[in-house]
Amino acid sequence: MRANEFLFEKWSDKYKRSIDCSNPKGFSQKAHCAGKKNESTLNEYRNALYDFVKSKFPTWPEYVLKDFLYAQAKGIRDQEELNDFLERNQKDLGQVKWRLEKLPITLDIFTPKTQRMIKQREGGSSNPYQVPKDAERHAQQLKMIQQQGVRTEPIIVAKLNNGYDLIEGWHRTIQHLQQYPEGYTGPAWVAYDATYTSESKQGVKENLRDWFGKGKKGGAGGGGWDRYNTKGERIGKCGDAKKSEGKPKCLSKSRAASLRAKGGKKAIAAAVNKKRRDDPNKNRRGKAKNVSNTVKTRKKK
Repeated sequence: MRANEFLFEKWSDKYKRSIDCSNPKGFSQKAHCAGKKNESTLNEYRNALYDFVKSKFPTWPEYVLKDFLYAQAKGIRDQEELNDFLERNQKDLGQVKWRLEKLPITLDIFTPKTQRMIKQREGGSSNPYQVPKDAERHAQQLKMIQQQGVRTEPIIVAKLNNGYDLIEGWHRTIQHLQQYPEGYTGPAWVAYDATYTSESKQGVKENLRDWFGKGKKGGAGGGGWDRYNTKGERIGKCGDAKKSEGKPKCLSKSRAASLRAKGGKKAIAAAVNKKRRDDPNKNRRGKAKNVSNTVKTRKKK
């Protein structure tokens, strides 16, 4: 805990409300007011992002929006990538009908792909998809199941022709199946009339890093989107940038091919340079900044 956090904990709510942030006194009050301003800015960004996602899926249940699309959208810092993420899900899930159901859940109700991914997690002891805080989240779900029984928080699935495709709620599902190997009945938001097949779906995974960097399709080098340097060379997966690198420019396989068709590596390099010129701070927080791949050329006099 930082020193100013410890100090703020000692302050009463009444004292905090009495602070005039238009004229703060001393370092501690200035730090307190700066924190309030940053929190306000972050909340404004999150509210704007949620409203933007909701505008693209106006009929979706609030729970599905927040737990699935919005939760993943928060990890995107580029407007172009955000648009692509939403467009993919609009294509695959834009016309679905959602129903909240009590679902009898056993491993074999899921699609072969979901079953395979659940088995690869080995009850929570393996993390092949490099999910952040994986062990901690498994432990938390196990503790709550042991204390409460079957959780009342719904998972999110899509009903496909070869089973239910698990979209959100992997830790819950894995731990429930560990505790109830013969099956259990739990709540689920179910999407009907999805327009994708289980093995072709690239976007529906629990973690955005999986989608960009660890999936089997999407990027030119296998996996999700690829990261390119100022020479137009593919140097790795999106999300795996080294600290010494500049602002990353990530492209899907189709976008990279489109740029390459227009001008080879030079076209990709120009897009990378434009990204770094227009949005240079790789650690910037806040609203995603839209930087187009289109590079304007100067007219010859």
